[in-house]
Amino acid sequence: MKGLSSHVEVEWVQLEAASSLQENSNLEAPETVCKKMLRGIKGIIFDFDGTLFDNSRIAFNLISAFPPDWRRIWKERLVRNRLAGLDFLRAQEYYNVFFAELGKLCYRPPEKMRKWYFERYMPRMAKVLKKHYAPREGVKEMLDRLSKNDNLKTAFRLSVFERTACGFGAFSLGEY
Repeated sequence: MKGLSSHVEVEWVQLEAASSLQENSNLEAPETVCKKMLRGIKGIIFDFDGTLFDNSRIAFNLISAFPPDWRRIWKERLVRNRLAGLDFLRAQEYYNVFFAELGKLCYRPPEKMRKWYFERYMPRMAKVLKKHYAPREGVKEMLDRLSKNDNLKTAFRLSVFERTACGFGAFSLGEY
């Protein structure tokens, strides 16, 4: 993965995957459109969850994979939503708060919730993601095109959750 240095000024641009453009005699070739869109852009940061992958129905699919855990899964999603948008300097700080809150809701010590999360929930999550979710149409092709541009830096913003899911092998986009 190519990284962005802290001094690079990033211009925020919403890109549509050039490869997903429908063939039409009035439209330019996807490669030409992509080059024009990126003119003057030094870097692109992608948000992973919901942008490169459609994450709809994730709670339903998780509960369907193991119905006896439905309360814990529902409470895990509730805690995750409560913590959304809060900044933590380190993953460990996030997890300390996350497991403390999840433990309160589930009437369990944080250590038990941590064990459940990493030994049962995340491996199951990885299986659900592999089975039900794939990159949006055109994402791989777009990333292939972007990776060929040496002047353009590409980065992915991954939440703690997404980094953990990737660690369990849930997503496969290749190396960028």
